[in-house]
Amino acid sequence: MNPPHDTPSYELSQEQNVDMRSIGTHAIVWGGVCGAVAVLCLALSVAGAAGKLHGPGWRLYAPIGAVNAILAINFVIAGRDFRAAIHRPGCDITHVMAGLSHLSRAVQVQIVVALVFVAVVTAATLFFGGS
Repeated sequence: MNPPHDTPSYELSQEQNVDMRSIGTHAIVWGGVCGAVAVLCLALSVAGAAGKLHGPGWRLYAPIGAVNAILAINFVIAGRDFRAAIHRPGCDITHVMAGLSHLSRAVQVQIVVALVFVAVVTAATLFFGGS
């Protein structure tokens, strides 16, 4: 998305470009880690469904894999947006804001997962724990 020609644009300084490259690289690497976890969890879920894993724990792998897939997508896209701010002149702020938007989505997913986890642990403790 290119800004209109009459809109003043902001170009990142050389130091800011270094920071954007670093942030972009870190986001892409973390997205890759989340993607690898997603693939592993989904493979374990399939193996559990096929009877290769014993016990009820394998049922948790599919939702964990799905959450990690969502995180991977958002982190990789954010990293690409941050790196695009370096390589596409005239649209630096547009790319930085897009990257921040994708990072925000990833954090929102992590917050929801953390809240669900706390709720499940609390419910399990109240119903099954105690004396």
